Amino acid sequence: MATTYPIGTRRYKVTTADHGMFGVLGDVSDREVGLWSVQFVPDTTFVGSLGVVGRIAGKETADDDVGFGSVPYRRVQVGGVASDNAVVSTPITSAGATVLIPASGLSIAFLIECTAGFGYLYSYPLAGHPAF
Repeated sequence: MATTYPIGTRRYKVTTADHGMFGVLGDVSDREVGLWSVQFVPDTTFVGSLGVVGRIAGKETADDDVGFGSVPYRRVQVGGVASDNAVVSTPITSAGATVLIPASGLSIAFLIECTAGFGYLYSYPLAGHPAF
């Protein structure tokens, strides 16, 4: 089973040390986070992907009775180019991306695959409950 750890800082450096782990965007137990705005900026050496996953809010990260599963998100920008705002669930890759992830009632994390290089994950929690 993959290890979980918090990455809810505004800027997190994804490296090969994170490979195969769940990086949690933070504690949403206050029920305030309705949407995560996230941008991934990979270095040219980055090889890997970030899978967007979630599980019910209010559970401890170490509680393995409630596992993470894939959740959809909106693609806002891919590779520096405006996207179609489509709802997708594909992993974020080395092409780079800016996405919006619904989080109402969910604890959001990334399943990190990083076999080479590094990238920066920028995140910002948005309050409220968006119409997704």
